Amino acid sequence: MTLSDFATFTTAVSGIAVTVSIVYLALQTHQSSKHTRALLLQGQTDRVVTTLVAMADPAIAEAWIAGNGGTSSPEAIKGVQFAQICNALVYDMSDFYNQNAEGLAKGEQYEHACVGYSILLSQPGMRAYWKAWRDAREGVAPDFIAWVDRLAAKS
Repeated sequence: MTLSDFATFTTAVSGIAVTVSIVYLALQTHQSSKHTRALLLQGQTDRVVTTLVAMADPAIAEAWIAGNGGTSSPEAIKGVQFAQICNALVYDMSDFYNQNAEGLAKGEQYEHACVGYSILLSQPGMRAYWKAWRDAREGVAPDFIAWVDRLAAKS
């Protein structure tokens, strides 16, 4: 092998190594971007759920009713509390659905959560809340709605 042949060979090997490195970096960048999106969605869901659960506090529920021109009664407060808890559960399901869609929740973790959501959706109040939520957003989130409907059908 001449020096010229050796130089050609090493140039080819280094070209392959650079290509492999670029492909690896592209995959890592894609994975990092996917995880960042998931963290942003999860953070937003956490903020919403925290607010909704806080609104289930009787004093805050009463203030919500009064602030919206309603008459506060024990039944009205319980209605607001129940609606906020149901809404928090729907946001939780949405976050989990999105994590699964991104490939971050799967296998046993996914199956376990689906069983839990199916059990929640078997409750008459939650089922009624889900139907109202779904009807209000029919064209907005069709894939998520179909997924939850499949879970509700299992219960």
